[in-house]
Amino acid sequence: MTKDAESEQLHGLIEKIAARFDEEEHVVETTAYHQGPSAGQPPVDLAEKAKIHGLARAAGNQAEQDPATLGRYAIWTGFLRSHLIEVERLVARNASQTEIRRDLVGVINSLGAFQVIQTLFDDNEVIPDWLEQARE
Repeated sequence: MTKDAESEQLHGLIEKIAARFDEEEHVVETTAYHQGPSAGQPPVDLAEKAKIHGLARAAGNQAEQDPATLGRYAIWTGFLRSHLIEVERLVARNASQTEIRRDLVGVINSLGAFQVIQTLFDDNEVIPDWLEQARE
């Protein structure tokens, strides 16, 4: 297969994936990079340091231009996705706002950490002041 044909095929597959996940009524199941608990098991605590270290490990791979970078980020996003699925279940069960908020805040903060990490690699983005001061 030529490079153009391979690229065209890949773009077609990406469009199919996007169409499948363009859903607002229910969560679309996937086993790709699954990081959730086994059926019937409670979700892992989002504050668990190892999970933030997963993000740090992926970013370290990115800094080293390691080919494992995207896989590591995919594992980390699988972990976040599992927590958002748990939030959706908590909402459906009318769980306490405290439980729901804890999981949402953890995901939001993890995504924020990813955004800040990416400022280190993007010449067009400004590194936050608090981080710039830490570099000095």
